[in-house]
Amino acid sequence: MKNKMTKYLPVLLAALMLTACTPTTPQAPVGTEQQSGTSAPADTTAPSETTVADTVFNDRTPADISESGVIEATLNATKELFDSIQSGDAQRIAEIINSDEDAVNSWLPSTKLGGYSIEGTFKEQKTTALGQTYNAYYILVSVNVTEGGNATLRQGEHLYRVYTEGAASMVGEIYPDDAVPATTTEGDSIARLCEKYIIFLGGNDFDNVDSLFADGGINYNSLKEFAYTNHNDIASMEDLTNAVKDNLGYEVTSWESLTKWEGFEPYERVPRGGVWLYYDIVERTDDKCVITYYADAVGFAKAKTVEYSISKNENGTPRLNGAKTLEDAGLKLAAGSV
Repeated sequence: MKNKMTKYLPVLLAALMLTACTPTTPQAPVGTEQQSGTSAPADTTAPSETTVADTVFNDRTPADISESGVIEATLNATKELFDSIQSGDAQRIAEIINSDEDAVNSWLPSTKLGGYSIEGTFKEQKTTALGQTYNAYYILVSVNVTEGGNATLRQGEHLYRVYTEGAASMVGEIYPDDAVPATTTEGDSIARLCEKYIIFLGGNDFDNVDSLFADGGINYNSLKEFAYTNHNDIASMEDLTNAVKDNLGYEVTSWESLTKWEGFEPYERVPRGGVWLYYDIVERTDDKCVITYYADAVGFAKAKTVEYSISKNENGTPRLNGAKTLEDAGLKLAAGSV
């Protein structure tokens, strides 16, 4: 089940800022636009009777374009995205979904669309980890994949939700309509710890940890960023050491090479890191977490799947005990930043 950016605070905050002042009362339905191939859009104010969306409209809350400035932008980007898939424009697709042409070409040449239809614009109310509610807007699209597909687009005719503009792409998250994840923060701290391990320490397999801490293998700022994961207060080298040991099941005993680094400071300040990856939690138990990372912001191309072994510290925070790459497509992991 998709979990790409329910996963991360920066996007939640971005969504909150965009929608916090938006009324949550239902609005009048908007007209739908339909498009397939190069055909002109149909002039209609209701879903076509032949679409797969007919039976589910009554369970949705329509959203008018005027409700949020990002709805129209995402609607236009959505049309351009699927037009580009139909025309085989890998470069433009990469620009829209924060990817690169290598990742797009891993699925595009074998993917054929029989057409697509914009069914309408809708909204749903979500709640942040801080208990604040906001409206999440999405474009409902019916897509007919006649050949191929990718990690998100399925073969056959299915409905997809394209959420409004993402923090690092022209469109937000894309999910099959019947596989939208429940709003939950469960597992976020574990996923964040695993994600920071790859982002800041550069480790894909846990066997590399020794080399990471060798002279020149890692810089002090990266270690500091990683130490702050699940730790909010670090005011000394002792605190930093304890935080690293809590986060990583590995004894770091020598700081000599790190403290000689030119960026070293004798005290700690909260890092300014604002980098995140795009991923799904594939499996999570008490002792392991399997995560698939993507090569784009919407989950079209799988880049890497990693199995992490985990445990808990005395204070209940997660500890990373190991990491093993299960699959690697050789694609660059997509990253967002602020």
